[in-house]
Amino acid sequence: MKVVIIGCGPAGLVSALSLLDQNTSPNDFILLENRPVFAHRPQVIGVLAAASASLRRWNVLQKMEAGVSARGGRVSWLWQDHKSDAKVNVSWAETEGEFTGDLHTLTIDQASDDNMYLRNINYSTIGDVERIMLDIVLERGVKIVRGVTTDLVWHKETEKYEVCYTTGSGERISAGIPDLVINCEGASRKLVNQELIPRHGIKITPESPLSAYYVYVNIVFPTDDDRMKAVPPGLYFKKLNSDLLMLPVPKKPEAEQPIWVKLRPDMIQGSNLWKGAPADSTLDWSEGPRSKVIEDFATTQIRDFLETLFSKDLPVNFSLGAMTRPIQVRDTILSKTYAGTNIVCFGDSARTGTFESGSGLNILLTVDTNALKVLLSHLPNNVSAQAFEQYHLALKKNAEGWHRRNRMQFYTPGVPPFVPYAEQYDGPRHFNNYDAFVEGVVKPAMRNKKRSSQPRL
Repeated sequence: MKVVIIGCGPAGLVSALSLLDQNTSPNDFILLENRPVFAHRPQVIGVLAAASASLRRWNVLQKMEAGVSARGGRVSWLWQDHKSDAKVNVSWAETEGEFTGDLHTLTIDQASDDNMYLRNINYSTIGDVERIMLDIVLERGVKIVRGVTTDLVWHKETEKYEVCYTTGSGERISAGIPDLVINCEGASRKLVNQELIPRHGIKITPESPLSAYYVYVNIVFPTDDDRMKAVPPGLYFKKLNSDLLMLPVPKKPEAEQPIWVKLRPDMIQGSNLWKGAPADSTLDWSEGPRSKVIEDFATTQIRDFLETLFSKDLPVNFSLGAMTRPIQVRDTILSKTYAGTNIVCFGDSARTGTFESGSGLNILLTVDTNALKVLLSHLPNNVSAQAFEQYHLALKKNAEGWHRRNRMQFYTPGVPPFVPYAEQYDGPRHFNNYDAFVEGVVKPAMRNKKRSSQPRL
């Protein structure tokens, strides 16, 4: 048996882990990746990167892939926030009826010993989990070929694709005709658009999906002192309905602070849009024709946010550094997620549409992965047409359900253009340390909300 995985992002790594879980030898498959080195995504933060050993110890990733939990469970460990020096109890919980891969169940839960549960204080991102999965895949001996450009050669007589790749030196190498090709190239869908759609009549549906537009931009303060004055260190809290937001600001300031800004559709006329997944964008729009309309709008939104969260009276002096091209986020799915008799699309190459970095990943790590594992169970024999169709129907069902949840996210009346939730909260509160935060907010808010008993894993 031979399997080729195209793409070494989250979907490609999940595919590799799924093969390993089914006792496939690392010698029987390879990953092909265009990026010459591992690229940190813009929203990567440190909590899970620092705790990857704990995650591996508790097999959290395997439990994330398990689907919907019917029994519940809990993993927690003490972690010191390197940004704010706060010691917090980081917990990952399985809750009955929820996706176990939902990163919004990875919470900061300082008050757990008092039977109090502070929910939706989420520090994890897709980049953190991607880094952990990459570590595990490499530790288990999987071969990753980096810095290559992949192309597909159609063999009409067998209705199979041969996979070839070109190295940075220009050498073109054939990986042969695999038993299965798992296309995890992401939302750019280059191979889908160039090969699969023209040859197999696949469509991207809906043809005119709802869209939202963002830029990701660095805020640059003139000096560290200016940054400290504008954004004083400490723990900041705001409330939206029953949810809580905690923002730790480090004692050691960083010169640049990256931030998301949501744009109005009329502002992106004539701009070169990035149509891939938001997490795949890079801060490279620092040169060339940057729209003054977008820059002025982003400056205003960021200034309003800083003044709202930190101080209404404090003058905020900053400039905009490197920025992404405007990013189009839209809900789409392929009309058919397989082609020929040996290729399937998985991850964002099959379905796209979520901005929240944990939201799309929970679908990938759970029901989508389960659908892929059912397909992989047919190997090393040829995968039947019926198995391909069942795989497609499973992905379609998952995507359509998720898209229904996403619809209100794109054009929600009254939601400010600035993406982080702080502007939607009522009044900021500042705490000098974590103990004060727990005493002033967590305990009063959760005093009457006892957490149901959950066994420790």
